[in-house]
Amino acid sequence: MVDDALRFGVCDHGRMGKPRFDQWRIAATLTMLMEARGLSLREAARITQTKKDTLGRMLSAEIYRYDPPKVFGVAQLLGASIEVAQELFNMAVQTHDTDATGYRPMSSGSAEWLSPFASIEAEATYLDIYESEYITGLLQILLYMKEVNRVDPTLTAEWAAKIIDLKLRRQKLAWGSERPGGALAMRLILNEPCLLRIKGTSFFDAQISHLLEMVRRHEIGIYVLPLSRGFHSSMQASYSIMGFSHPVSMNLVYLESHLGDEYREDRKSVDHSRKLFTTTLTECVELGEYLHADQGLA
Repeated sequence: MVDDALRFGVCDHGRMGKPRFDQWRIAATLTMLMEARGLSLREAARITQTKKDTLGRMLSAEIYRYDPPKVFGVAQLLGASIEVAQELFNMAVQTHDTDATGYRPMSSGSAEWLSPFASIEAEATYLDIYESEYITGLLQILLYMKEVNRVDPTLTAEWAAKIIDLKLRRQKLAWGSERPGGALAMRLILNEPCLLRIKGTSFFDAQISHLLEMVRRHEIGIYVLPLSRGFHSSMQASYSIMGFSHPVSMNLVYLESHLGDEYREDRKSVDHSRKLFTTTLTECVELGEYLHADQGLA
């Protein structure tokens, strides 16, 4: 019988090198599932019928190639939904492709909290975000969230409520004092239409006040890219650059669209996105300065 450690790809000489995105998120998600049930490693090993040492390696991203059926089964036994277990299965399949980097989730807009992606922002040390249409979810007030959901014809009332709950939980974890990644630093570039679009709404003043308050309370810089600047480096799409230092040292680019999300970890994508962000930032003005200028919003 093949030993579990060898079947899961753990080398005889111990820990492998720096984990990839897929390996890291499998480990992080299984850990969240276990902690959500208040289980010790020993208890989780018993419930999932997995050797304690092997499960420990699974939870520590010390595995080079994960066994997809095993990952699916462990996730379900730890309480994951079918959707999350299937996502982890797909990630485990990808770990067998030595050339794969990043990850493209099987569905966009999941409202699952115990998923591979919901807590990523809370684990980051910095976020550089360019938004072409929306105020980023981490800084939205409740009325803004409801209006975003209102105009989405694909959402049911139940699903809309789940999305709002997820956003609020993400905010609480990202800006809380005990977040796992330490204090989060954020630089946010808002294309001017992000603000012009809500100017006539009943919640405009409340949303602007919230942005300014978050700038005062946290390590956040918010910058506005005026329409008067014309063409700019980040016109193609919104994107986020994320940096991590613990437990995994990594830089990511996150791309979002109505057809699906994508995470990229390759150096070329990260460097390209960082160059776009840095260049675009030179065309911006700080939010406070913008609001006090003659931009029709003061």
